[in-house]
Amino acid sequence: MMKKCAVFIDGGHVNSILDNLGRIRINYGDFVNNMVQGYDLIRSYYYDCPPYQSQPPTVEEAEAYRNREKFFHALRKQDRFEIRLGYLAFKGYTQDGKPILTQKSTDIRLAVDLVRLSLARIIDTAFVVAADGDFSPAVETAKDVGVSVHLYHGTPYSQSLWEICDRRTIVDWNLLQDSLLK
Repeated sequence: MMKKCAVFIDGGHVNSILDNLGRIRINYGDFVNNMVQGYDLIRSYYYDCPPYQSQPPTVEEAEAYRNREKFFHALRKQDRFEIRLGYLAFKGYTQDGKPILTQKSTDIRLAVDLVRLSLARIIDTAFVVAADGDFSPAVETAKDVGVSVHLYHGTPYSQSLWEICDRRTIVDWNLLQDSLLK
């Protein structure tokens, strides 16, 4: 019997990795399938926020929002893919007039889903694509109930998260070769 797994993707972290690799684009279905070979995939979860839009939005903000919505729509069309969206909180402006924004509820949504599926014994293995040490307590809880946690991460990453996970894989150019959009 194949082990059941779920994939938890911190979209902001993956965007940072892809930007650092030259703003490459990947097929997330291929990326997930390469990760979970030999496992029964229950679901993939992608956590992110829609882009900021002032009121009224600028032309650039409206275009960025439309592009992100197209991306989310494409992800939703992938088999067993779920999108979990947080929101951006406005914190003020920089000296040059750009908005200061903070993502809200995306990390906690990932942590809750990881813990929920683990405690319900729906999954045996969790593939977590992230780098934030704030996920460490959720990983620890998942491990306490017998779930194996495999971390996929870019750089920089939290040492505490890296240490608590059972397995670790760096997401780099070589890992993404089979997932690149043609």
